[in-house]
Amino acid sequence: SFEQMQDKILGAQNGSSGYDMFVRHPEILKDYVKNQEAVLYASFNEALIDLKSGRTDGVLIDKVYAEYFLNIRDELDNFNVIKGDFDGEDFAVGARKNDEILVGKVNDGIAELVENGKFKKISEKWFGEDVTPE
Repeated sequence: SFEQMQDKILGAQNGSSGYDMFVRHPEILKDYVKNQEAVLYASFNEALIDLKSGRTDGVLIDKVYAEYFLNIRDELDNFNVIKGDFDGEDFAVGARKNDEILVGKVNDGIAELVENGKFKKISEKWFGEDVTPE
């Protein structure tokens, strides 16, 4: 649990939405960690490398990315993924406003993958769970 991070060293990606939540809602996690600060990294990869080497005790990271990163390295069983009380986020595909045809095709493609069950299969393969959007 987050409470178990009492006086532990936390890593986070600088500028990430997770780090922003860490700063804006100290009662959720910041108040527990050592010196009420996080070691900041330029990327999640660097943060996870330091976690693996023992330089930090935990990393504040998006669950889907963490599980993907650890899964492709066959290390998911070596770490605990803890769900916290931060608000969830949606993922999006960005496109220029005038690319209406592209946006339509992307949306249609995602809808087709959801309808035929391939989205679920892909997400389970790469993320270890079904992350199909509602």
